[in-house]
Amino acid sequence: MRRFYLLITLIVLMNWSVVPIHAQNTEDMSTLMQFLHYVPDLPDYNSAVGFGDVEAWKRSWNMPSISSYADIQGLDKYQRAYWSTILSRQTFPPPLLNYLQDGNIQRSVGFDLHNIKQFISAGGQAGFIVAEHSSSTDEVATVLQSTGYTSQNTNTGKLYSLGNLLTGFNNILLMGSNRVLMARELDVIGIVNATQRNKILPLSANLNYQALVEALDTKAFSDLGEVTGVLFLDGKLLSELGPYLAIRPGTLPSRYPEEINRIMSEMPPLPPYDLAALVTIHGAGFSYQMVMLVFPTGVNAEPAAKSVELRLQQFKSRWSPKKYVLDYGLEDFGAMSVESQGKSIAVVMLRVPDPPLEFPAGALNSPKDVPARVPNWYDLVKTQELGFLAVFGSGTGAPL
Repeated sequence: MRRFYLLITLIVLMNWSVVPIHAQNTEDMSTLMQFLHYVPDLPDYNSAVGFGDVEAWKRSWNMPSISSYADIQGLDKYQRAYWSTILSRQTFPPPLLNYLQDGNIQRSVGFDLHNIKQFISAGGQAGFIVAEHSSSTDEVATVLQSTGYTSQNTNTGKLYSLGNLLTGFNNILLMGSNRVLMARELDVIGIVNATQRNKILPLSANLNYQALVEALDTKAFSDLGEVTGVLFLDGKLLSELGPYLAIRPGTLPSRYPEEINRIMSEMPPLPPYDLAALVTIHGAGFSYQMVMLVFPTGVNAEPAAKSVELRLQQFKSRWSPKKYVLDYGLEDFGAMSVESQGKSIAVVMLRVPDPPLEFPAGALNSPKDVPARVPNWYDLVKTQELGFLAVFGSGTGAPL
């Protein structure tokens, strides 16, 4: 595999420092930090947080204006294939915003993934989603009223509810900036509102998140393209799993000791980390997958980055006979460490060219088939194959 491209990035990123955030004024924050300001830094919500930027994805893939299911009908076969296959894998949309619906969701609540710009989700089905849409607040309110929602005014916006009918859209709060807050339980709406008012510490005030997001915002990464999706994972929670994280679902308990010994003999050690992020960036002709691990102050992240890089080079999903990097034709990869707000961050990056827009002469593919496979974290998270993040080694305290 060729490494020349990422070696240039490595030189630029080495010892890069980032100016810390001091204020909690959301207007001064990046879009990602603004959305993190909605998420309470509590165990029920901070173990897995997904952020997607659909607007950035459309822009990076040169998509025409899309705001409804009807607009999909006007796309050419390549654009439609990319929309239906790649979008979800590069933006992590929660099921409630599923763009594969034929418009029923938008007709029921006024928005769906077709006209959503950005979103963040936390807490799973018992949690919430905050999304910014391109419809007007009045348009969404009209749809909600027509489909049976009752409304009441609150200090942070107008709340629409479906009473005792428990669905993911049971409570929808229309806020400023065309943003909506959705949750099954009314209590969750109150928790998010308290977080916005800094009554509960938000993730935007967490130093680990600040360090990671500001490192991601530096020119060296932003020059690669648009950040289309980020999945944040609680590093302390993953670290506590030790090598058990690398045991694939379905492994018989009697095989656990044998599997752990094999894992520890084949994988280089990795020390505990505070926060993990699986990042997707799409730029001019390339998709990038990034692993970012934030370590406690004083830990050297460079050996950790090399460890994760080696693990990914050898990683083979159970649904493919090939190694991951070969299956997707990943042509560049690299490991580096960056410094941000006194934190050392391990970064591993993989790059792959976009699928071709035209078939080469003599290709075996039928013209009706469109190549639309890209490497993505979505499939690995869905199949629970995150063993490359498993913590173990001398002094890690991992449960063995």
